[in-house]
Amino acid sequence: MLHSAGTSRTLAQDSSNDGPVAALNALLDSGDMRPDPVQRAAAERLQQLHDELFDYDRTPPSQQSKGFLNRLGFGGNKKAAAPRGVYIYGPVGRGKSMIMDLFFDTAPIQRKRRVHFHAFMQEVQERVHARRKAGGEGNPIPDTARAIADQATLLAFDEFQVENIADAMILARLFEALFAEGVVVVATSNVMPRNLYKDGLQRERFLPFIDLLVERLDVFELTSETDYRLDRLRGRP
Repeated sequence: MLHSAGTSRTLAQDSSNDGPVAALNALLDSGDMRPDPVQRAAAERLQQLHDELFDYDRTPPSQQSKGFLNRLGFGGNKKAAAPRGVYIYGPVGRGKSMIMDLFFDTAPIQRKRRVHFHAFMQEVQERVHARRKAGGEGNPIPDTARAIADQATLLAFDEFQVENIADAMILARLFEALFAEGVVVVATSNVMPRNLYKDGLQRERFLPFIDLLVERLDVFELTSETDYRLDRLRGRP
């Protein structure tokens, strides 16, 4: 599908004013991709989010007014409702990460971060541990979420997967706090939300996170008939 990862990023940046659909069209016109209706449908859903982000102004927590009237809800910095995120899942090699890259590279927002989900959760666990070690009192999750939200209004997760109980037990509280801070989430995964942490220990305590994810993100199944990773390897030693 793509000859190189760099190709998609360069062409996407050239189309940064128009969003992922224009970036996808540029790749098709260049011959680096061939048409795929399911990929285009995913790009069109992300285009909708791209357009909504133009009007989404979220002030980072560190810059929000702490005045008396603002705490009562009468301040001038009223939060705009965050756009719904998108969760794209499907088998490997169907172009999920590529489509998300086209969206991320063209997203009209300054504070944004793309990260592998496993690396992100390692970082979260380290933040929580450091706060506890420093003698912080109370629940460390809200402060951790606030620090993350201060750095990124848009979080794009690649390979969203939950594999250990330590992550599973904090995800609902963490993402509830992130959403409360106005963070927008986009993710790719090989599994549908309802199959996350399948057969995991104490999974019943994880189910509220799945409900939250489905409530706050649109779920899109990318089921192209072609495995493009396998297609690129065919004929090689």
